[in-house]
Amino acid sequence: MPRSSILRASDGTDKRPAWKKITIHMWISFIAAVFGNAINGTGYAFSAWSESLKDRFTYNQAEVLLVGSLGNVGQYLGPLNGILFDVFGTRITCIVAAVLMFVGNFLMYMTTQGHIGGLMPAGLLAR
Repeated sequence: MPRSSILRASDGTDKRPAWKKITIHMWISFIAAVFGNAINGTGYAFSAWSESLKDRFTYNQAEVLLVGSLGNVGQYLGPLNGILFDVFGTRITCIVAAVLMFVGNFLMYMTTQGHIGGLMPAGLLAR
């Protein structure tokens, strides 16, 4: 008898105790939260690397503060993720998040390698 049928009752319900179901979901949520914080943790430690940013790109203090502010704007858009999840579900939300993370990290890479000219788009926002 396959293992999946052992865990299911004849009516299709899960026969595992409730605490086991909760434990599994807790661990999945915990691992996802740790992974998300590991990816996005640099936004919370902006002051730790803002001086390096200033030196690397020869930014003045106003430009460094603009970079930090734009990062905060991205973090404040979190409730929109919840709305997206409620409307479209998990799969579409994860796909959109993955695309946005890739684009953001790719643009940061291109900027640090000198392929994109620094704060040009952000400079337009500041005016």
